[in-house]
Amino acid sequence: MVPHDNTLPLAPEDRGWSYDVRQLRVADSVLFFQHENGEQVTVRDIRLQMGRMKHRATVDFSGRVNRDQRDTALNFSATVQGGDYRTP
Repeated sequence: MVPHDNTLPLAPEDRGWSYDVRQLRVADSVLFFQHENGEQVTVRDIRLQMGRMKHRATVDFSGRVNRDQRDTALNFSATVQGGDYRTP
């Protein structure tokens, strides 16, 4: 959970989140979310692998999303080649 207000100082070069880890792996995990109205969403069997090498990043994700006794499987893979993008 994060606070509603951002207590960090604002800097012109701050462009939001950054990811400076070469590799991340999450296996067989579960997340629970609860909305203000009490509705719950559960993500089970989470398998996440993220990797980075120079300007290339990869993401592989799979999990099951459950809400109101409905179950959906979610799987995706992505590769991003960031060397083609330049900051102003």
